[in-house]
Amino acid sequence: MPSVPWAGTAAAATIEGFCYVGMDAFSQASISFTGQNFGAKKYNRIDRIFLWSIVLGTSIGALFGGFSYLFGGSLLGIFSKKPGVIRIGMLRMGIICLTQFTCIWMHVPSNICRAMGKSLVPMLNTVGCVCVFRVIWICTVFAADWSLRTRFLSYPISWGPASAIGILYCFFVRRKVRRIGMPAAEEAMPGK
Repeated sequence: MPSVPWAGTAAAATIEGFCYVGMDAFSQASISFTGQNFGAKKYNRIDRIFLWSIVLGTSIGALFGGFSYLFGGSLLGIFSKKPGVIRIGMLRMGIICLTQFTCIWMHVPSNICRAMGKSLVPMLNTVGCVCVFRVIWICTVFAADWSLRTRFLSYPISWGPASAIGILYCFFVRRKVRRIGMPAAEEAMPGK
């Protein structure tokens, strides 16, 4: 029976991947459109890019995540008919698919900052709030409660602080660009 948790987790992760790709398309579009407008010095458009990327990405993420969870039993049944696999897959999908739309709040601000030439803080934010936080979670909270629910909760819980820091930093960079009226990337260039 040890393969059941992995089979349920793998099946649910595959379904989550489809939800994520649909949602992340708006995050990837935000970096392209921001880079184009930043290069053209049309900084006023970046705020609309941020807003629409967040709204559309959140909507698609919530729609796909809700749909996936609602029909999760049938979707997981494509991978396995075992009740244990489906139960564990539904546990994971109930935690991750239903909250995955919040992941866009972490990605869009980071991508917009990267498009404006500020990539160090978004990278450190992701490494710290997602990677390091999850390792600490596994070594502390998960070590105290060895349940799959506790393990799966590390995902949405890590997205919260990463999103908050990313949004604040994005507003800081946007305000600086608006105030100075020059690309933030040029400030770091020698000879400027």
